[in-house]
Amino acid sequence: MSTQTAAPLLPSALRLEETSDSGPDEEDGASDLTEAFEAHAAALEMDDVEQGNKVGIRDALRSIIQVATPFFREGGPRCWGLAICNLVFLLMETLMLIRISAVHKEIVDALVARQSARFWAYEKSFLGWILLLVLAVFLNKYAAGAFSLEWRRFLSDRLLRSYLSESQAYYRLKMHRADIDNPDQRIGQDVGSFTSSVVSFITELTKAILTILSMSGVLYMVSRNLFAAVILGSALVSGISVGVFGGPLMRMQRTILGREANLRFALVRVREHAESIAFYRGADFERVRSMDFLLRVIEVSYRRLFVSTAFHGFQTSVTAFLHFLPWLLMSEEFFEGKVQVGDIGQAAMLFNHLMYSLTLLASQLEAISSLGAQAVRVRQLQEGLSEGKRLRDSCCSPADEEHWEVEAPRPMSIELQEMPPAAARDRAAAPAGRSRQGGNVELQAMPSAPARAGQGGASGSSSGGGAAPAMHDICLRLNGITLLPPRGSDPLVSGLSLVLRDGQALMIAGPSGAGKSSILRAIGGLWSAGHGTIERCNMQDCFFAPQTPYLCMGTLRDNIAYPHSAGLGPSPESDDLIKRALRGVSVDYLAERHGLDNVVNWDDVLSGGEKQRVGFARLLLRRGVRLALLDEATSAMDVENEDRAYEALRDHVSCFASVGHRPNLDKFHTHKLALRPRKVGGCEGELQEL
Repeated sequence: MSTQTAAPLLPSALRLEETSDSGPDEEDGASDLTEAFEAHAAALEMDDVEQGNKVGIRDALRSIIQVATPFFREGGPRCWGLAICNLVFLLMETLMLIRISAVHKEIVDALVARQSARFWAYEKSFLGWILLLVLAVFLNKYAAGAFSLEWRRFLSDRLLRSYLSESQAYYRLKMHRADIDNPDQRIGQDVGSFTSSVVSFITELTKAILTILSMSGVLYMVSRNLFAAVILGSALVSGISVGVFGGPLMRMQRTILGREANLRFALVRVREHAESIAFYRGADFERVRSMDFLLRVIEVSYRRLFVSTAFHGFQTSVTAFLHFLPWLLMSEEFFEGKVQVGDIGQAAMLFNHLMYSLTLLASQLEAISSLGAQAVRVRQLQEGLSEGKRLRDSCCSPADEEHWEVEAPRPMSIELQEMPPAAARDRAAAPAGRSRQGGNVELQAMPSAPARAGQGGASGSSSGGGAAPAMHDICLRLNGITLLPPRGSDPLVSGLSLVLRDGQALMIAGPSGAGKSSILRAIGGLWSAGHGTIERCNMQDCFFAPQTPYLCMGTLRDNIAYPHSAGLGPSPESDDLIKRALRGVSVDYLAERHGLDNVVNWDDVLSGGEKQRVGFARLLLRRGVRLALLDEATSAMDVENEDRAYEALRDHVSCFASVGHRPNLDKFHTHKLALRPRKVGGCEGELQEL
């Protein structure tokens, strides 16, 4: 089934399948929406049955086992205690059902024999057992619910630790695993649905096993013919249900879950970008786009409805026939006087319980299809997070030694190493200047610019014959870096090598799409597609300022200290530090207007320039920053505030690299690297000393 089924219902200019692939444009913030929809369109393609990613009963059971195993292995005494309680209450419920069936037989026989005293005696006993059964069911339900909640807490915590970890899996999933759509829904919704559904199914399965073990012997003694019928009938019903209906229902349910997640994602994007959409008058476009996602859901839901209706018709027919089967098979024995009416009633009750237990997979097929789809989605997320961690560990492993023997670059993988300060001091200086070889950019041993006001750079000359430049700790070294787009083969940057020391500042300039922001992402460990080696100071000593700063849900104090709030709680000392940082970029009025500890929706309150200045205030509040990376971090500021921000930056950090376009930024940098696209792919650069 192709994802283009619903496309003819839409105007051709607005069909999701015809969204153009404009390639990576990291400088244009407005491209994020297009990239997001392209990624989710790719995810939709992956969801279709014809793409070969089919989900069957076997795959679903494997997913359930893989997701469930860690909880039973690591859940601890509370996990096993709730499981044992659930099992005990299930056993009580099963034994009471057997006893109730025996009492029911006596009640029927007393009615047929017109024995009033016997009837009322067993009726009182029947009511007593019913009350005990209700208590057992209540305790069983509570234990199962508590078990489900504990499992959800364990599994969600496990996924969140992997998703929001130092390996930055949340970023890597977005950039490199378009097939794992909507991780937010998988963690926030699918995990809860999965744990609840699987506990319910396990409870039913355990109850079915106990019923089979306890009631089979009783039914065999009452009627061997009926016992044989229940075995053969259950095998036939289960085989038809699972073989004919199980696979299609599970595959379609998984597709529905993925497409509903994409519909929700589209509507959330409208809420998040309401102002931009309103300015563009884009409501009609977004409505058509959302309807496209909805039509995809409805199209698969109709097919699932047809299969589900056919399954229910089969199930209803079988149930109606099986309801009278005990009476048909035992009628001859009754007419011959071998059994009583009560025996037939007891046999019918046991037969129905056994038939339900033996055909559990068939009767719960729709629930199992939903459970299997949820399990597959959670398992895929687990595997994606594990893959991201392995990628991070293999490409970004810090070393404790003072010197590395760097291995040959692995194909399609950038090696990122953290450089100890001691090793950096021991490295010999290379001759100053630049070398151009085959269009590659070579920047070596850049001398410090003459000391400026507020900057402690050492003076030196880049021309031959002068004194050797003063040595500073190396903050950054790039060796033969080639960057590739996540889903492409043409390089963005080819063979880039440079060294950046304390007291130096590098401006990276070039047209949109040249790879300026990609260089910063690779340095920060967010871009691994390509090859080469990056050595930089410890990540704890680095600070990255993006074009659009992230503002968390919280107070001004939380946002200024983000993500490290330890030691900055309400106190005169910490308040003074925060206000001083705000004052350094001229947004101290925010503390007066909103206070430091009032929760505000900052995305709606602050302008773009104010958000960027808050981002700079975070940098000024951080101590011990050796290397700052700024990706057009002042693009929304006016020139006056931009100059003030860079003056504060230069006083606070001795080494930084910036991406920018405005000429007034040159005075805050010692060198400028201009990137220009080449006809053969990648870019070439020209280094200028400022």
